[in-house]
Amino acid sequence: MKEARPRPAPSPLKMSDLVRESGVSKELVHHYLREGLLPRPSRRALYGEQHVRLLGLVKRLRDERFLPLPVIREIVASAQHDPDRVEVVLLSGSEMTAAAAQTASPRPADERLSRADLEARAGASSELVGRCIEVGLIVPTGDRFGAKDANVLALVRHGTAMGIPLDSFRTIASYVEMAFELERALFMPGVGPEVDLDRIAREVAVRKELANAFVANVLSRLIDREVASFVTGAATEARMLQARFYRPSEAFLRKHGVLTEIDSVRARLHARPRDAALLRRLVSLLSLAGRHRELAFVLEQRHAATEGDGWLLGHALLMVGEVQRSIEVLERARAKRPRDAVVLAFLAAARFHDVGASARVEVTLPALGRAAALADSALDLTRRADTADAARVRLACGWVLASMPAGSPLVARGLRELEAAYGASAGPATRRGLADAARLRDRISSATLLHRALERDDLPAALAKGAAARREALLAEVLRLDPASEIALELFARGGSQ
Repeated sequence: MKEARPRPAPSPLKMSDLVRESGVSKELVHHYLREGLLPRPSRRALYGEQHVRLLGLVKRLRDERFLPLPVIREIVASAQHDPDRVEVVLLSGSEMTAAAAQTASPRPADERLSRADLEARAGASSELVGRCIEVGLIVPTGDRFGAKDANVLALVRHGTAMGIPLDSFRTIASYVEMAFELERALFMPGVGPEVDLDRIAREVAVRKELANAFVANVLSRLIDREVASFVTGAATEARMLQARFYRPSEAFLRKHGVLTEIDSVRARLHARPRDAALLRRLVSLLSLAGRHRELAFVLEQRHAATEGDGWLLGHALLMVGEVQRSIEVLERARAKRPRDAVVLAFLAAARFHDVGASARVEVTLPALGRAAALADSALDLTRRADTADAARVRLACGWVLASMPAGSPLVARGLRELEAAYGASAGPATRRGLADAARLRDRISSATLLHRALERDDLPAALAKGAAARREALLAEVLRLDPASEIALELFARGGSQ
């Protein structure tokens, strides 16, 4: 996913510029700042577009909704000074707070708008007005419209600009019409001398307010639920990093002489503790063996001699569950080497793993986007990386992208990167040595990650075709290369239960 090129930031405004842009006097701006209706400027006496928009919205809340400043302050504070959220409150016909409902002065009930006034107030085109009339979302009385028609139209304009089809709003209107039909008898009982029409009118008004509150809350809850379900799978996968990445078994390490080599290097390093070459050899061996806690200890104790291995320390900390420390280490490495593909790849993995720590959609969704952007940048840089680094990048970034929410095109790219990592580690073993052990470790790692990704039940049709056979082949490969590993046994158990 390419990072969008940022738009030039608007120039900061002096107080005189703010007064000219907003049409609000300097004294009133200072009053609003004291009352908390405006956020304090981030830099002394310099303001931004947020302040201009909020001043306009405060004016509209006073002039159009007849709200007193204490109520407006509560609305703005609830919206955290976000102009978009304040504007939705303005348009929705609901003040969000009990205080607002108690103190707001009603808009004149007989206020009528011409079509031109309606379009101007809602900021909508004549075409959109016509379509809303056509589907019954707004209904003119003769050639005039009400204030609520303007609110509905403005909300539809916002929604369609965000990609919500007009038919979705029409569907909501249809459900309301159906609900009214079902309760028509309760709203309009037979008229007679014994019927208290005033009481019925009051009951209708109460029912309307209950319906407004119910619809607003149910729709909000349903939207939250849908968005949450969209990201839940990715967040769950993010928490499974340690279980997804392969760690060689003792049998595999003995077979390839890794354990013997570790003991040998430790003994020589004990005699020559300042030997940087031996230290780097030990670091490489511990990484190969998946001994991440020992690796983190060595890297932190010998920081001066291993300063270039910030990504490796970050990865080791991540694999032992110290996620925040991992992010800190990787961010420091990124500051020194901003175009290092391996650093970016493991930072993407760390930030993706951190996604699973939050259950809040407004935190999780942007965090997924940031992790994907880091992974994308890392993959773009791999064309200049050596073979070993490219394998590391593809493994970490492939896992991140292949675990993105359903429907994302990034899933397919993640699978391609994992396939590339798997293919790059192919070739017959020439001897049982450390080079073959490193290549086979990469092969098993990519095979297990690819196997897991192909188990998704939301794979695109083109990828889902043949996925079962591909999983069986990958499972056989893992069991052949390291049948004693935890990941092999876990895959065998899962594969046998399918």
